[in-house]
Amino acid sequence: MKVYLDTNILIRGASDPEHDELKKLVKEGKISLFNSYHGDIEQHGRVFPARRKRDRTMRDLYKSAEKFAEFKKADEEYEAALAAESTEQDYWAEAHVYPTMSTFDSLVPYHHLGIIPDFKNEMPLFQELVEAHKFGPGDAFHVMSAHSSVMDYLLTWDKKSFINKCKKVNWLKPKIMTPKDFLQNVKS
Repeated sequence: MKVYLDTNILIRGASDPEHDELKKLVKEGKISLFNSYHGDIEQHGRVFPARRKRDRTMRDLYKSAEKFAEFKKADEEYEAALAAESTEQDYWAEAHVYPTMSTFDSLVPYHHLGIIPDFKNEMPLFQELVEAHKFGPGDAFHVMSAHSSVMDYLLTWDKKSFINKCKKVNWLKPKIMTPKDFLQNVKS
């Protein structure tokens, strides 16, 4: 069974017991876990702003005690963001979350340049998610990656603005649910 993980699951790591159950199913060979390169961008997206803030404060480091304190705080925030990202990656490392290799993932960076044609007409589906169903571009990207990769499930903790919107999209291939609902589904 192919299971796509929304980034919120990767970020929450060990904080949810359901994640341990998912890892157990991977070890038993019952499921394989996936995420797109967009998930990596979202995870790293929390580290880069902290680094930029630290780098900006570094210029004025020696101008005053206040500026030094600003730098010290920014540096601590950056180190905390790096540590959190490392913890998340370590938690999921043994389960090995594979990157999706869908036509949509390949299409997005190059389609607007006219380099890769949209043979499967996936860009109109992406536009439909954003315009008609009011998905944010990041969530729409996850849905399209899972759909294009023919995942069996897409798991997320975001019921309000993700799962409920997916229920209105009749062409989606993967079943969209929380890890808790997925585990109940698998056990029955």
